[in-house]
Amino acid sequence: MPERLCLAINTPNKTAFTNAMFAWEDTRPVRHANTKLIVFLNDSNKITKGIEEGFSNYEITTIKWSERKQAKNLEILTA
Repeated sequence: MPERLCLAINTPNKTAFTNAMFAWEDTRPVRHANTKLIVFLNDSNKITKGIEEGFSNYEITTIKWSERKQAKNLEILTA
């Protein structure tokens, strides 16, 4: 399995998306080419429209916090 970095976003809005993308793009060049970013989105707060799609466009996996224990998500997180 590739190296996986996890980031939790409490308020999934455009500002949080921009901050996450800046941090990811800033550190990605020094990581292995197959490193993956997984973003947990707190869905008890409203997820701004387009946030999940934006991450997907950059091949970043998003997991809603309420769905973190689903088998498909555990598989992503398990080594």
